[in-house]
Formats: sequence, C-alpha cells, structure tokens
Amino acid sequence: MRDHARRTRLSLAGAIAGAIAIAVSSPAVADTIPVPGGAPSIQAAISLALPGDTVLVAPGTWFENLDFLGKPIAVRSSGGPAVTIIDGGRLDSVVTFQSGEGADALLEGFTIRGGLPDLAAPGTPGGGGVRCIAASPTIRGNVIRENSALWYGGGILCTDSFAVIEGNEIIANDFECLLADFPCSSGGGIAILGGAPQVIGNRIAGNIASGDGGGIYCFGTTGALIAANRIEGNGAFHGGGIAIASAEAELVNLLVVGNQAFGFLSLTGLIPGDGGGIRIAGGAMAAAMNSTIAVNDASGAGGGVSSEGQSFPLVSSIVWGNTAVGAAQLSGTIDAIACDVEGGAPGPGNIDADPLFVIGPAGGYYLSQIAAGQGVDSPCLDLGITLPGTIVEGTTRTDEEPDLGTIDLGFHHSVSIEELRRGDVGGDGATNIADAVFLLAALFPPAGGPASSLRCEDAADTNDDGALTIADAISLLAVLFLPGTPPLPPPTDCGADPTPDPLDCGLHPPCAIP
Repeated sequence: MRDHARRTRLSLAGAIAGAIAIAVSSPAVADTIPVPGGAPSIQAAISLALPGDTVLVAPGTWFENLDFLGKPIAVRSSGGPAVTIIDGGRLDSVVTFQSGEGADALLEGFTIRGGLPDLAAPGTPGGGGVRCIAASPTIRGNVIRENSALWYGGGILCTDSFAVIEGNEIIANDFECLLADFPCSSGGGIAILGGAPQVIGNRIAGNIASGDGGGIYCFGTTGALIAANRIEGNGAFHGGGIAIASAEAELVNLLVVGNQAFGFLSLTGLIPGDGGGIRIAGGAMAAAMNSTIAVNDASGAGGGVSSEGQSFPLVSSIVWGNTAVGAAQLSGTIDAIACDVEGGAPGPGNIDADPLFVIGPAGGYYLSQIAAGQGVDSPCLDLGITLPGTIVEGTTRTDEEPDLGTIDLGFHHSVSIEELRRGDVGGDGATNIADAVFLLAALFPPAGGPASSLRCEDAADTNDDGALTIADAISLLAVLFLPGTPPLPPPTDCGADPTPDPLDCGLHPPCAIP
C-alpha cells in the first residue's frame, strides 16, 4: 500500500512537472486574467488583456461601465449570470463595443443591469445594457435586464453590425423620453440599425418601447436573421413583439405571444397601434416561417401581424387567439402559405382549426399529439413546407422527440440537451493549463485524500474516445502548448457531445444558458 501511494504521488508529480515543462518551453499562449485576482476591476483587466486572452470574473456585483477597446478577447463570468452582475449605475451603457470589435470579442455569463446611455457618447444614442456601434461582437448567455434607452435599444443597440446575439434573456428593459409628445424610443429589448446581425435562441420578454418594436426593432438591415427566439409580453406603439421597417430580415421559428401594440397617447388623444405580434412597414423585405403568433393584442389593426405597404410572406405558421380593434389576426398584404389562421386566410394549404396547444417541458405552445401521450392529434401536424436553404430544428412534441418528415406548423421548441465545452475541465469558461492539472489530480488522487470531482466527464474527455485516461491530459497539453497540434474535437464551444459514450455531463456552468 505504501509503495502504491508513493507511485501514485510520483505519477501525479511527474505528470504535472511534464505539463509545466511543456508550458515553459512553448511559445506564449492566450492568458486568463482573473478578476479580482489579476486585476481589481473588469475594465482594468480589459486594459491589460492581449488578443486572445480571457477576462474571468468572479461572482459579485461589479459597478462598472465597460469598453472592450477594440480587443479580440473574451470577458466571461466564472459562476454565471445568477451570481455575477455588472451594474452601470445609470451613468452610461453597461458594456460598449465601439472600436470595430469582431466576433472574437465575447461577452458571456453576466447579468447586465442599470444602464442608461450617455447622450454625449458618440454615435446613435441608445443601448442601455449593451451598445455596439459599427462593431460585431458575440453576446451570449447573459441576462440583460432593467436597462433604459433614450432613443434605441433599452437592452441592446447594434448599428452597422454583424453581431451574434445568442442564448440571452433580455427582459424588463424600457425607455426614458425627453419629449412629452413624441414616441421617442424603439426597440425595448433590442434595436438593430443597419448591418446583418444574428439574433438566435434568446428569450425577449417584458420590454417596453414608446415607439416601435417592444421586443425587437429592425431598421435598415441588409439581411438580419431572427431565429428560434421566444418573444413574450413586450409592448410598444406599433409592433408589440417585433417591428421591421425599411429592412431586410428573415424570421424563422419564433414564438411571439402575449405582446401588445398599445398605441401612443399624444396630447390630442390615443393614436392606435398596429401589429400586436409583428408589424412590417416602410417597404421592408421580410418573411417569416414556422412561427407561432398567438394571444397578442393591438389597439389598432393586426393583433397577430400587420403589414403596411408591402407583401409579407408567412409560411408554415400558426396565427391564433390574437385580438385587435381592427382585423384580429392578419392586417394588410400578407401572403399566408400552409398556415393555420383563426378565421381563415386565402392562400394554398391554409387551414382554420384549433391548433390544440398543450403545455410541455419549456412551457406552453407545444402541439397535442397521440404519440407524445395526449388524447388527440393537433390538425397542424405534418402540414408545413420548408423554404430552400432554411433549417428548422426542435420539436412540437411534449416528449421532446424531434419533428421528422414533413414539418409541423408553428414554433419548434429546443430539445433539452447536455451542453459542454471540450477541454474546460474546471468549468470556469476558459481552457488552459489549470484544466490539465485538474484532470491529472482527478486521475491520480492522493493516497488517503479525496479525488477531484469532475462535474462534466465529457468535457474532460479531450480526445473524445469515451474514456478518461492520462491520454486526455496529454492531448489537452499538446493543444495548448505545441504549435501545429490539431484542435480538440468538438464541441470546443458550448454544444452537445456528438459521440455516444458512457460518460456523463452534469451542470457545466459555462454552458448553462439562463
């Protein structure tokens, strides 16, 4: 027993010594700057960071207004948005990208709150939570809430941007108006002015704008993608959920429910608002498919969708239970194809039948299906068509079995999966030598002491062979320190393990989307 313990300690010591030797003899690699350990504040760490570095922020409330300074760096929390808060103190936008940042500028894992843009700041005024001016960062896995804007984007403003806004909760953002008789603010949750950003997999809820687009306002874009979002309980003058004006945009797989176009109360009375769920105006070139647009309300026309002055294709969607003073479901020139519209709509493949919504793992608006355990099938099953070049993933079933064959109508919920980041053994959002040491300590526990716990075995399986051995530590060290080594197998960003194996992955904090 004594010899075994001695060999174990020597094996661990030798492995760690080898790791350090490789690190010392290798070229400089990206660094992780802990906050507060390596810098007293997040902004101080950003100022110190070099391209490719990670600023890793400990839990707590940080009263700061950040500028990425044009750097291709990742700013992440170690504990996730529930315990890591950046509060702007209503002094300016909480986080600003204004120096040409690209997709490798990453903001991930924070609650962003208390932002109010400084009117003296350059560029379009707006973006209480996050402000992107001619910059295209990646904004992922955050909770962006309780921020305000004077003109555009209570939660997020992006101008001339190709930003990726993915997997966030954007909730309870609003506006402050300097003019009493003017609907001054558009885009309560997100405002997009120009460019072609991607807004994917977010929950956008409870945001308010006095102008257009309570959830999302899109103007002047050249190909925005708005996909797989839940847009719930927002309000605005026009377009309670979404407003698209003078823009090109593709709307795919959206759940647009419980939004309101409440109009605008001017000094002379109420001006009715159109498009409780979605409003299309100003010659916009937009189309929507596989969306559920339900129980929205408009003080004017188009409780579900309003399109003014241009044709709006609506494909494989459900429009049901909306209300308005004018046309309740659809108003204007809307080309519905293979849709279920309450009260009916002209066009090929359209039906008028109760979709039989049921509650499932992610809430409401699944479709009743005998195969999933309900007593009757929804009339919306297997009636949809898929536009060329468009992929709709997910399920309409409460048992989360995928929708195979001819696509069902309406919104498809994401399927619950275990997501991980290959190589991030410690689960802190960064991949570095500490992960190799952590893995070695788990493989070679000290005699009489507890073994290190691996919360996500698949993240530690760096060579993806379905087993945890010293080969995984060697593989990780080679990727970190030996130039020319092939990258780790996917997913190196948050995603599902593509290889079936007996390993398990519990909660992996960097991939725990709120």
